[in-house]
Amino acid sequence: MLSLMLTAAMLTAGQPANPQPLHGTWKITALIEDGKSLSDKEIASEFVADGLFTIDGNVISMLPPGTFNRRSLIFTLGDANGVKTIDIAGTAKGDTKGIYSQSGDTLLLCLGKTRPTEFTANASTGHLLIAFKRVGDAPAKPVAPKPAPKPDDVAAKLVGTWGHQDEKAIYYYTFNADGSFSSTQDWKKGFKKMFDMDVRSSGTWKLEGETIVIRITQSNDDNRRGQITSYKVTTLAQDELITVNPYGAARREWRVR
Repeated sequence: MLSLMLTAAMLTAGQPANPQPLHGTWKITALIEDGKSLSDKEIASEFVADGLFTIDGNVISMLPPGTFNRRSLIFTLGDANGVKTIDIAGTAKGDTKGIYSQSGDTLLLCLGKTRPTEFTANASTGHLLIAFKRVGDAPAKPVAPKPAPKPDDVAAKLVGTWGHQDEKAIYYYTFNADGSFSSTQDWKKGFKKMFDMDVRSSGTWKLEGETIVIRITQSNDDNRRGQITSYKVTTLAQDELITVNPYGAARREWRVR
């Protein structure tokens, strides 16, 4: 929290007369909510999934956690007695008022239901203090959609090992080019790590349209042996895979190798 307060002080004191516009893509580097400094994991799960704000004109776009479509919010800038102000419309809890300070590629926002008078987010204020670093330019215009990839291309890109982790376990899934499949689930802590075995499963996989179909033929967990599961691919990049199961739950995987 101290480093974020020092950033606020330096930005306010060193504000150039003609700052660069806010246009661009900004990465959250620190966030304090009502006196609590949030970790990168908490920022991704509670605020912005990828930690990025894109500002284009008077529109802020971001990716809310658990969704696949970016959300756009309208904002206006002002100046009140030498303090730069920002008003954001259309947030989940109504309009948000704030102040901001920018110096080059560094941006600081302090937001609340009522406009903050200083760059702090102490406990019981209800304020949100966010520090950003500019990481790129906002797109000047919409990019024409790419043709849908062929199923063979998707299958080829899936080959490899993907993984994710949560508070309970670390998960790895391997899709081999010959159609074989294997997975591991390693417990991280607590009762399960002490008393339960890590889970090892194997079987086959195939791609049906945009859906991965997995059949478990061997597992040290008897309940998993013989199971058939499916996941619809919604995003497939070089190092990122996002799927949705038949119940609508999304899962993000990262390429391990």
